[in-house]
Amino acid sequence: MKGCACFFFSVVLAGCTSMASETPPKFIDCAAAAAYYKARVGQDLREPVSFAIHRVLAPNSVVTMDFNPMRLNVYTDDEGLITDARCG
Repeated sequence: MKGCACFFFSVVLAGCTSMASETPPKFIDCAAAAAYYKARVGQDLREPVSFAIHRVLAPNSVVTMDFNPMRLNVYTDDEGLITDARCG
């Protein structure tokens, strides 16, 4: 009976780990990073952005107007859902 309980808990724990959120890949190209987040428009931005130079912009965010082609901008709505992603 003890072996059965151990097996049960190992199956339950294995099921819990598979439900964890997907970790985004590490990007070296801003265009690839932007494409990754554009494909997730409408989803919640739960995981940290995985690009070296980035900013997450909510509505009415104050931002500088300098253009940096190596910077990823991830735009969100008031609820934290991704609305767009662009380099610049």
